[in-house]
Amino acid sequence: MVVEDFENARDLADKAVNTPQAHFYITMIAALVHELSGARSTAERYRDRALAQRPGANAELFFNAFPYQRSEDRQKLLGAFRRLDLS
Repeated sequence: MVVEDFENARDLADKAVNTPQAHFYITMIAALVHELSGARSTAERYRDRALAQRPGANAELFFNAFPYQRSEDRQKLLGAFRRLDLS
């Protein structure tokens, strides 16, 4: 499910990514949420952080962990991954 309440999603993602030892998937989700909401600079910052946590992190790795079944959701996320150069 892709969230459409981006303001709330951004707040939750920011809190989650800043918890001690947040997993790189949390950081990737934060990057996606910010990219989908139009907050490109924050999305790029979280993308860079995710790549520092897990070099080579990308869309394929994400979808192996989180297999989205709804095509519409998957396409939105793929678009965000592409714009962030993580496809």
